[in-house]
Amino acid sequence: MYSLSTSLRENINIIKESFQKDDTLIIREFQIQDNPCGKFTILFINGMVDINKINNSIIMPIMYMGEDISGKNLNYIKEQVIISSQVEKSQNLDDIINAIIDGDVALLMEGIKEALIIDCKGFLTRPIEEPGIEKVIRGPREGFNESLTTNLTLIRRKLKTKNLKFQYKTIGTTSQTKACICYIDGVADEGILKEVNKRIDNIKIDGVLDIKYIQELIDDKPLSIFEVSGNTEKPDVLAAKLLEGRIGILLDGTPSVMTVPFLFIENFQSGQDYYTNYYYATIIRILRLVSSLITTGFPAIYLSLVTYHREVLPTPMLLSILSSRQGVPFPTVVELIGLLLVFEILIEAGSRMPNYIGQALSIVGALVLGSAAVEAKIVSSAMIIVVGISSITGLIIPNFAGIFIILRTLFILFSAAYGIYGYIFGMVGLFIHLFSLKSFDVPYMATINSLYPKNLKDTIIRAPRWFIAGNKFGGKK
Repeated sequence: MYSLSTSLRENINIIKESFQKDDTLIIREFQIQDNPCGKFTILFINGMVDINKINNSIIMPIMYMGEDISGKNLNYIKEQVIISSQVEKSQNLDDIINAIIDGDVALLMEGIKEALIIDCKGFLTRPIEEPGIEKVIRGPREGFNESLTTNLTLIRRKLKTKNLKFQYKTIGTTSQTKACICYIDGVADEGILKEVNKRIDNIKIDGVLDIKYIQELIDDKPLSIFEVSGNTEKPDVLAAKLLEGRIGILLDGTPSVMTVPFLFIENFQSGQDYYTNYYYATIIRILRLVSSLITTGFPAIYLSLVTYHREVLPTPMLLSILSSRQGVPFPTVVELIGLLLVFEILIEAGSRMPNYIGQALSIVGALVLGSAAVEAKIVSSAMIIVVGISSITGLIIPNFAGIFIILRTLFILFSAAYGIYGYIFGMVGLFIHLFSLKSFDVPYMATINSLYPKNLKDTIIRAPRWFIAGNKFGGKK
């Protein structure tokens, strides 16, 4: 740890050495008018600061002091000259350099072995917009952006209570990224809060660019395909979760906020459910659950019935399926996997293209390729319907898109080997895995396995608001 000296020139040279080959460092030297003894220097990173703040709050007040400052220290400058809401003193070189990198201004004075760190941040940020994934018809449309300060302000606007607490952390030995743990004191579980702090403090990584970095490093089961921590880009959703006793983790530079603990049933819930009629919200939640079962199980069940259990199908349906498969050279399992692969390629290509091209590519590509493949007897028309239904229902829960692909493929392979029994065994294994998961010592399937109706009031069923008031993440009042 190196401390500053009383020589202004020496201090400037030391800081310049730390920024070698970096032309963004700006050094501005000036002095008090008609007082050559009062020499000052400010150092900052170009593009990270507000130039008007520097001119009006630092340079002008000092240059036009019009008095002799001999015998006075930085405390006088800090308390009576500098016009800023946030000014700190430091003589530690590392702290000063980190402050400059973070967008603050360092003020050095001749004969003083301390520096003032002045908040003059002024870099541009993305405006507050509605998140692309969490769009709503009713309810607030504001979303988080990449500025941590802005995001904390949005939360504070939703929860105007002194019990709302923010704890800063610095993650990444190189990136030095600011993170913030957000919770409501007295509502969040103290044991879970301590565990969150412990896991974040134990993170050893050179850089953190997105909340997903932290999520993978602190999850209970990092090898599981299921995420045991939540993500949201909406302040109202985060505020609701904080009121239920959860803990939010925000990261500077990303609009996504991580929430823990996280339950499996939350994947089928949306912020809009609480802004619409509870009957309709319940129907939509059931629809999401049914769609998830269809997208993962429908291809496997079709494969098992057509391949192993034809006697289960009605005779007219069986004859229709067999007639559509006449001339198709591939086994049903190859036909199914190949067509699913093509559909996923179209979806991925459409998401990477510009919006106006991507939509046309997904729709026209699917229609043209599907029609051509049926006419060429490469795939059957029944298989087109099965794959189309499975792919469309898989889009109803965007966060589950990757999980659906993995589960769908596994169930198809099990069904190809063992028929409907393979699918059943696969479902049993899936449920065993789900019930073994925990999110910060909270069972991942909590509330689902409950025998008490009061614990199911905000799961698949969205009960009236007067009935769920005071609900915590465990479902108990």
